[in-house]
Amino acid sequence: PALHAMERVALRFDVSAPLAAQMWKAATGQDVDGVLAVDPITVRALLAAQGPIDAAGRHLAATDVVGYLLRDQYAGVSNGDPQVGRRDALGVVASAAVDTLQSRSWKTSQLVAQLGATGQGRHVLAWAKDPTEEAAWTAGGIDGALHANSVALSLLNVGANKLDQFIHVDAGMSIADARDGGHQV
Repeated sequence: PALHAMERVALRFDVSAPLAAQMWKAATGQDVDGVLAVDPITVRALLAAQGPIDAAGRHLAATDVVGYLLRDQYAGVSNGDPQVGRRDALGVVASAAVDTLQSRSWKTSQLVAQLGATGQGRHVLAWAKDPTEEAAWTAGGIDGALHANSVALSLLNVGANKLDQFIHVDAGMSIADARDGGHQV
C-alpha cells in the first residue's frame, strides 16, 4: 500500500527512504524493515522474467505494463479528481510484480538478465533498517546514494500532463582534464 507514495521520493534515496519509513510509522503506527522504490521499467523487467500478473482489474504482461502505468491508468481521470484510486492501483500493480519473487519459482538467469540494468539506471532503489541488509543494497548499487562524482540528467515535466513519455531525450557527456587538476564535464 505504501508503494505509490514512493513516486514522490527525492533523488537522495539513502536520505529520503529512512524519512519515508518514519512518515509511514507516524501515519499508520507500523514499523517497516525497509523501503523499496520501483518504477515501470523495473515492473516490466520483473514481468519479463516472472510472467504476467493480474492486478488492478487487468491482466498485465511485460509488453503492456509500462503503457498502462505511464498512460492508460489516467484514462477518465481529470485534474480535479482526488486520484486516490489511481494511485492505489499503482501500488497494487507494483506489489503484485514484486510478490512474484515470493509466489513463483525463480528462473535465475532470466531474472538477472532482466533486472541487471534496472539498478544501474536507478529504476529500483532499496533501503533497509538493518545495517547488514543495507550494506547488501549498497554493494548492489541500489541504495540510491549520490556521490561527489554523481551526475544525473533528466527531463522534468512540470506540466503534469504525462507528455514527457513521448519526448525523445538523447544526451552525451564528455570529461576532460582541466588545467586546475579537476575535470571539465
